[in-house]
Amino acid sequence: TTEIYTLSLHDALPIFVAPNHPITHGLGDFETDDELYTCLAGDRPIQVIASARSKVDGLDYPMAFVFNYGEGRVFHTVLGHDLKAVTNSSVPELFRRGCAWTAGLTPTARNLTKP
Repeated sequence: TTEIYTLSLHDALPIFVAPNHPITHGLGDFETDDELYTCLAGDRPIQVIASARSKVDGLDYPMAFVFNYGEGRVFHTVLGHDLKAVTNSSVPELFRRGCAWTAGLTPTARNLTKP
């Protein structure tokens, strides 16, 4: 028997964040319209700060992670494949906080409510 899975490239994707990292502290889990990227490979130790679970194999995959490189910091995310994927306010907030942390700044929560 062959099972065929049909997934839109941009399904509603629940993102689970690690609450104890400066980038994700206070951000909370969120949902975005993006694709699940399952092809990352490597042997560098990373700290996963956001993940998503595959509907196909039930495994968790990193959606954002960090690591140190020499005296520098690296923030990487696979989120943001198109405009629709970044319209959720949590995705650009994750980008903003990741950039601040990489620059050696303390990420702060932005007031996401509109006046």
